[in-house]
Amino acid sequence: MKGSPDHDFTPLAEHKPKTLEFITPAYDAKSRSTQALPSALVLMSTMIGGGMLTLPYAFSVTGLLGGLILQLLSGAAAAFSLYILIASARRTGGATYSAVAADAFGPRAAVVVALVTLVQVVMAMIAYSILLRDLIDTALDLLDLDGPKSDLDDAGQIYYDDDLDDGAADSGSKFLGFLGRSDGVLLGLLLAVAFPIGLNRSLGGLKFVTPFSIGSMLVLLVAVTFRGGAHARAHWGNLEYRLWPADGMAILRAVPVFTLSYMCHFNALSVHAELRDPTRGRLKWVIGFAVLGASTVYTLFGLAGYLYAGAKTQGDVLSNFPADDGLINLGRVGLGVALLCNIPLCILPARDLLFLLAAMASTGPGAGAGEGTVNALTAIDAALVELDDGVDDGASEDKPAADAPTKAVSSSSSSSSS
Repeated sequence: MKGSPDHDFTPLAEHKPKTLEFITPAYDAKSRSTQALPSALVLMSTMIGGGMLTLPYAFSVTGLLGGLILQLLSGAAAAFSLYILIASARRTGGATYSAVAADAFGPRAAVVVALVTLVQVVMAMIAYSILLRDLIDTALDLLDLDGPKSDLDDAGQIYYDDDLDDGAADSGSKFLGFLGRSDGVLLGLLLAVAFPIGLNRSLGGLKFVTPFSIGSMLVLLVAVTFRGGAHARAHWGNLEYRLWPADGMAILRAVPVFTLSYMCHFNALSVHAELRDPTRGRLKWVIGFAVLGASTVYTLFGLAGYLYAGAKTQGDVLSNFPADDGLINLGRVGLGVALLCNIPLCILPARDLLFLLAAMASTGPGAGAGEGTVNALTAIDAALVELDDGVDDGASEDKPAADAPTKAVSSSSSSSSS
């Protein structure tokens, strides 16, 4: 029997153990219509936003090499956490962040996670709106030819005067009687562009938006990189740079900037739920492409901004550039377009979380609230799958059962632990 060609007599101990995965929605569901590249671009677009403007300041306090190391470590941590989050969803069958939390820590944790995630997403939309308003304000000032002034010190460092009142530009003009000019333009852009795009049912519907978002941020990257390199060559002897952090407090100030620049986890499970053929290999490619692409953009932008301003790098690196720099203003336009495209990426998860919390609230308080929360999560998961699959006679074949995972697949433990 030892030499039998028809049988494999490898000892059982040498076989790698298998683990079950419960994929929701089903592996071959109609809602899984997004290819790997658009999925990666959605995650990458969610990461790359206004927070990128603070990276040069983080490099200024941690140094060229120290900042580079922290940036790469933060990217590796983000990739690992994204993979673990999606792997947890595949092991439990949960289609949402709250469903995974309910399986891991109990139903009450689902409510906490939903609330915290909702606050995080809403705060991101508020931050994007404030930054977009500042960009609009700068553009209006340039059109009036009375924008903020800039000076040039002995080292060639460009910086803004701080004596201009923040609301001075809006003092002479009101929109609807109570809104400033910038507020009116911002409201119009949000209602005309961001809100309609945010009415899409799924992130897959935004795949036409993400190229505009990433491309616009690349315009800003090219502008800052060009100006940073040219300015550093011209004033290398006058600007102050460091290679490593000055002290431990500098690291503590910079670490949140580096880590939060990869914030996209609130969209990770939605991306996974819409990914076609969601094998472990394709999942790793999506995460790797998104994180590697974002890390490349972040590193180039952070280093270029730091090279431009040196030790005088401000929290918003665009404040270091003169208001009449045409190339940088083109980058500001790109940033504004990217912010308009990124706001819908926050509207969709915020809307789904509001529906989820409403379903949880309808179960009522009391001792049975825990079971009601689980039922609400199951109902929301099934409803989302039903909406994406389409309400027709054939769609029911791909829908998951309300109380069971849709499909179980096995994978080797060596693959799942990577």
